[in-house]
Amino acid sequence: MQGDQITPRRARWLPRALAIAALTATASGCERPAMFDPELLPAGTERVELPSGATAQVDLGVFSPGVGDAWDVIAVGDGDVLAAEVVGGSSVFGERRTRDGGAAGGDSRFAVELEGLDPGTSTVEVRYCYRTKSDPDCDQGPDAPVENVVIEVEVLPG
Repeated sequence: MQGDQITPRRARWLPRALAIAALTATASGCERPAMFDPELLPAGTERVELPSGATAQVDLGVFSPGVGDAWDVIAVGDGDVLAAEVVGGSSVFGERRTRDGGAAGGDSRFAVELEGLDPGTSTVEVRYCYRTKSDPDCDQGPDAPVENVVIEVEVLPG
């Protein structure tokens, strides 16, 4: 065998080795490879079905966390059925960057992440606040009012 030449025998195990390395990295807490990301559901999704134990994300759009823009989960109907949190940057399915540049004002994609816990139906409500964390009377900025996002989630038996 010469140098770095890939022989037919080595070519057969290379894809398997790369897949095992990617799975190992994912299981060890490293950033998940893009090929393992589920699909990011589009903004405006009002109903989601997912199996118990599965995770889905709904796009909330691009905002500027550098100046304090924030989305927060303000209500989960049944916490035994559903867990929900807002994620941003590279934690959003399909995103590989945290935000544009290092300066304040850079943008970042946000999504609400939904995890099915037990079969049943629940809702999640998410609120946008402009340059502050969420509170019932938060400023929603020049585009106010920004409607809360409400998603009905049916968790199916896994």
